[in-house]
Amino acid sequence: MDSYSVLAKYYDKLMGGFNYNEIASFILEQNLGKCGLELGSGSGEITIPLAEAGYNMTAVDMSTEMLDIAQKKALKKALNIRFLCEDIVELDLDKQFDFIVAICDVFNYINNEELAIVLDKCYNMLKPNGTLIFDVSSEYKLKEVLGNNIYFEEYDDFSYFWQNELDEKENAVDMDLVFFIKDKNGKYDREEETQTQYYVSKQNLLKMLDKFSKVEVFDDNFNKVKKDSTRLFFKVVK
Repeated sequence: MDSYSVLAKYYDKLMGGFNYNEIASFILEQNLGKCGLELGSGSGEITIPLAEAGYNMTAVDMSTEMLDIAQKKALKKALNIRFLCEDIVELDLDKQFDFIVAICDVFNYINNEELAIVLDKCYNMLKPNGTLIFDVSSEYKLKEVLGNNIYFEEYDDFSYFWQNELDEKENAVDMDLVFFIKDKNGKYDREEETQTQYYVSKQNLLKMLDKFSKVEVFDDNFNKVKKDSTRLFFKVVK
């Protein structure tokens, strides 16, 4: 089953603790110009506040389910956002942007070879002095925190098991998710979904970014990166 075909329905609830507002505020503080592209835009939690602030946004995601949720949110707010259903590895837009963002593990869903391709595409899609802002779950998080672990969460209308398997040969963690979804009669339907996230070291990421003129790296609180930082934020200038 395709990634996010099931998860899309519960994504915003599961991600309720993610610091979207802080990240959107950080982006808004950078004075990046008005024409922006979001890669892996998901349910629109970054694109929509940027559009509300007056940015001309294009949002790309390969999940039709996630795009449908984002489009409905944008419609309610009467926002004119261009939504595209595309694989970011194959993306070919005949346009340049003032800035590009990719938030909440977007680049973890492609392997290291594909990541190098996408970063080159970002360079080419940015205007001179344009800025790329993205995050990744760190190598430490994927290997030491998620690794071969099992998680369980329960909500009023569904619960799910999340079982991981570390594949160090592929620099990846394979994730099997099993959802138990309550129907109107109180019975539970079972749905399954699989995902893979890839990790890359900070050093290798910096090598992939050597074409850019300036690179800044922060942890998940926009402070100095530590060995046990679980998320890395990059601000990169063409």
